Amino acid sequence: AIIHWLRDGLQLIDSSDETQSLAAAANAKSDVICIPAFTGLGAPHWQPHARAALVNMNHSTSKADIVRAALEAISHQTDDLLVALMRDMKSQGLSLEDLHLRVDGGAAENDWLCQNLADICACPIDRPRITETTALGVAMLAFLHLGIFKSVADITATYTACAQFSPEKSEAWRQHKRKVWHKALDEIIAGSGV
Repeated sequence: AIIHWLRDGLQLIDSSDETQSLAAAANAKSDVICIPAFTGLGAPHWQPHARAALVNMNHSTSKADIVRAALEAISHQTDDLLVALMRDMKSQGLSLEDLHLRVDGGAAENDWLCQNLADICACPIDRPRITETTALGVAMLAFLHLGIFKSVADITATYTACAQFSPEKSEAWRQHKRKVWHKALDEIIAGSGV
C-alpha cells in the first residue's frame, strides 16, 4: 500500500522499481519518518484512529528522503511485530533462536529494502528465487493434506534462498533508528485522540 501511495497518491515515482535507487540516493543522516497509518495502525499497536504522517521534514527533505522513509517504515513495522511476537513467546516460556526472516512479494525484489529490513530487524533476510509465493504455499499445504508431503518440515526442506541479506549496520545505528521511529509513532498515537 505504501508503494502505491508513493506512485499513485504523491506521484513521486512512476514505478516501484524506482524506489531502490531513490532510497540509496537519500541523505543517510535524515531522520524523516513515514508513519503509513492510512487506515489507522494495526498490529501490534491497534490504534484505529491514528493517521498517516511524515515526521521530521525540513527544507532540505527531498523526494529520495520521503521514499527512503516509506521503505524504512516497512522495516520498522516488521520489527515492531517481531518484538511483539518475541514478547508473547517469552510470556509462554518459548524463545526464538537463530531468527531468519523469509520474504516474498513484489517488495522483496528490492535489494535496498531487504538490506534495510536485515539492519532494522537485526537478523538475516532470505529471499527466494520466485518472490510471488502465496499460491505456491497454498499448493504445498494442499500437498501436505493429500499426503504428498508428510510434514511441514518436508515443505520447509524444499525452500532455497537465492539471496541473503545479513545485518551490516551497528547496534548503535539500529537503536537510533528505532528510537526516532518510536518517538514519531508515539506522537502520532498521542495525537489520534484515543
